[in-house]
Amino acid sequence: MRRHRPVAGSLVAALLTLGLVAPAAGQPAPAGEAVMAWHVTISPTWFDPSTAPPQITPFGILYALHDALVKPLPNQKMGASLAESWTESPDGLVYEFKLRRGLRFHNGDPVTTEDVKFSFERYKGTGAKELQSRVQQVEIVDPLTVRFHLKEPWPDFMTFYGTTATAAGIVVPKKYLTQVGEDAFRRHPIGAGPYRYVSHTPGVDVVLEAYTGHWRRVPSVKRLIMKSVSDGNTRVAMLKNGEADIAYALDGQDAENVRRDPRLTLLSSRHASIFWIEFAEQWDPKSPWHDKRLRLAVNHAIDRKAINDAACLGFCPPAGVIVPRVMDFALQVEPPAYDPAKARQLLAEAGYPRGFDAGDLVPIPPFFTAGESVVNYLNAVGLRVRMRPMERATFYAAWREKKLRGIFLTAAGNSGNAASRVEAFMYSQGAYAYGGYPDLDDLFLQQARERDPRRRETLLHRIQQLSIERVMFAPVMDFRALMGVGPRVADHAINVVPMTPFRPTKTCASRTGDKEPRHEGADHRSPRRHGARQLRSALAVPADHRRRRGHDPRAHRHPDGAARLRRARPPASVRRDPAHPGRRRRGVDRRARGRGGHAAERRHDGDPARHAAFVSRGGRSDAAAAGHARLAAAHRGLQGRRGE
Repeated sequence: MRRHRPVAGSLVAALLTLGLVAPAAGQPAPAGEAVMAWHVTISPTWFDPSTAPPQITPFGILYALHDALVKPLPNQKMGASLAESWTESPDGLVYEFKLRRGLRFHNGDPVTTEDVKFSFERYKGTGAKELQSRVQQVEIVDPLTVRFHLKEPWPDFMTFYGTTATAAGIVVPKKYLTQVGEDAFRRHPIGAGPYRYVSHTPGVDVVLEAYTGHWRRVPSVKRLIMKSVSDGNTRVAMLKNGEADIAYALDGQDAENVRRDPRLTLLSSRHASIFWIEFAEQWDPKSPWHDKRLRLAVNHAIDRKAINDAACLGFCPPAGVIVPRVMDFALQVEPPAYDPAKARQLLAEAGYPRGFDAGDLVPIPPFFTAGESVVNYLNAVGLRVRMRPMERATFYAAWREKKLRGIFLTAAGNSGNAASRVEAFMYSQGAYAYGGYPDLDDLFLQQARERDPRRRETLLHRIQQLSIERVMFAPVMDFRALMGVGPRVADHAINVVPMTPFRPTKTCASRTGDKEPRHEGADHRSPRRHGARQLRSALAVPADHRRRRGHDPRAHRHPDGAARLRRARPPASVRRDPAHPGRRRRGVDRRARGRGGHAAERRHDGDPARHAAFVSRGGRSDAAAAGHARLAAAHRGLQGRRGE
């Protein structure tokens, strides 16, 4: 049998650092508090894993309150948690899990295999149909051993059970839940996670406290306060005035406000999330969207790169398929070209030379910048749509119940692999699929039985290619959530766990007046104060760069397609010494500032000509002035082309 155990060796040291294994004697007690400003209203349904939707956001609460047999851990897409190990039978039909000894829920009840079986059987969230159709029975061998028997080999069992593809692997207390009932459990949840429930003020906040009886190391931060703050500008204001330590999911301009503040840090997540336009009525012969040409027109009407720049500051690479590129078995493909002329041609060929009224477009809250951009691009080619905002809970309920019609902009961020995304959104029996195709369904069922990874990849690539050829969706961009981190956070631990953006902070300064900690690590630093680089070449800016809200034309592209900002000039106090490229030159007077935030040097080695030239350049260095001139020339050329 194939056996899976926690990784040993050098990784153990990293896990100790992150508080994910048993503590050494004398471990400090949890202290202080951390405040997270969430972009959504936290729902009591998120306290109960049994109804988890195809979202990553609820796992920010679920993995704080609860624990799972197997789940994503630092540097592991899937690691042993409540289970100390698990095995898979040679025929792929039986998975056996061994629980750790001494596990207890927050109320003191022991965690047993009875709880494991009970939790799995009551699960009815995303992926439940697939799990129930493939698992024949759950066998309790003894209080610490449980076996899952499958009807046939299913290579994705652990993907569905042990990642955020579903919440089926999270264990809840059978005894407590049976005694108090479903509603009472959501009002006061009991779990086995690192934090226990304290209080919930609907629409305001959720308060959690460190659980000192947790089997792993007790968290460093004693109290977590998760505030519901739907307005992005308010989240940023809370971050700036010290009312919040982390602000989640910032939209374009709000993220730019964080990036401009040297006290704050802007981070982008690395989880498997993607935006796309759903054509809900494409299977209805009476709907205009049944015509493939109209769906293709939408794909060519939107400028994905510009939407990325406006809504995501260049961090979200344009997408060509709705399976995120970071997932296993994802088809790596270029997005459709931005071609408004072709979009208009397709509309005319479909019988709409003057366009047509396409009704409302509902964007997933709170990402209204992306929604507004999509609406503007569609209107520009004659697809007349109106943006209709909706509350997030209402949006997800309408999506789940298939009440959203026409077209809408949506997203999904839970992990898994290409098969889990196909199951949810392309397979005709998927919980969020509006329809499907028999041949695509057959390919999905075929790959689900295939144990050879290469053959599975071929089948899953074919499914994704069919979705492109049939224009089932209009993919927009791989989403990277932009998060602001305040100066009190010494170690935010964001992006430590693969595919999971939400992670409680490791350490924070006390809110009772302690000195703010300074951490010399990498992620903590503000991009304006640290790691800044001079502009390599203004001529590298693409000719079609648009100066949209929240867009900085001084961006460059990384090989993975995600944009990263290179500041044109670093702060004067750390400007590079041209004589020694590897060193920093100190002693520049910050009081003498020229345009663009650059400090002018008060002394120029007694050379009046050099000083005069420096002043004439507006306080810029030679290299910066040359770069600025090239950038200005490129922009003037762009304006000239637009005027043609």
